[in-house]
Amino acid sequence: PDQARAHLDQAAAVFQSLAHPTGIARVRMTLAEIAIARGESALAEELLLSAIEMMGDRHADVALARLHLATLALLTGRPEDAEPQIAQGIATGAGPEESLAAFIPARSPVAADSVYPSTPVICPAKNRPGRARACSVASSTVGALM
Repeated sequence: PDQARAHLDQAAAVFQSLAHPTGIARVRMTLAEIAIARGESALAEELLLSAIEMMGDRHADVALARLHLATLALLTGRPEDAEPQIAQGIATGAGPEESLAAFIPARSPVAADSVYPSTPVICPAKNRPGRARACSVASSTVGALM
């Protein structure tokens, strides 16, 4: 965590010099994750809230920060504070290009989502009665295998 903190401080300095608020906000979100892991809940909450302020209309980033705030609320025994963060995160993540759905794995992927054919070209045909298949194993002319 200490090395991560040093690298994140360097990243924050670079983003600050570039006047890149989204980069700074993402660094703050990562620092908040470290703070949560260390049990520094007040620092984590402060970092997450400042990150949300800086992100503006970055829907997916704000939704993720709100999810971290909800997790923090649950870890610190404040379940009543988690629910509004989740609701706001879902509402925020409803942007047209960036959706909260990007963070939720598909339970039943749709075949149309795949870019690969359903049966690869290199697969042999299914062995069905009455259907002849060519043998793909050739005999060696050099001799027996050892």
